Amino acid sequence: MLSALCPAIPITAGQLSTRVNNLYGFFELAGMIVLHVVAVVVTQLREGGTLVSAMFSGRKIVPGKPVDAPDQATKMGP
Repeated sequence: MLSALCPAIPITAGQLSTRVNNLYGFFELAGMIVLHVVAVVVTQLREGGTLVSAMFSGRKIVPGKPVDAPDQATKMGP
């Protein structure tokens, strides 16, 4: 396989298996990245969330009052 491309460089069986494993690992990682991006887009569209847009703008729109918002009675400061 690889020796046909460059016959001057001898390759052992161990080196070949390492290269094949690295190649499969690369495609596996690339496939997981694509799957992750597709899942994020589908979730964004299905649930109407603002998570991805908040990553770019730095602001997230929260419907209603946030759970951790302080009450006016317990507000500290002036």
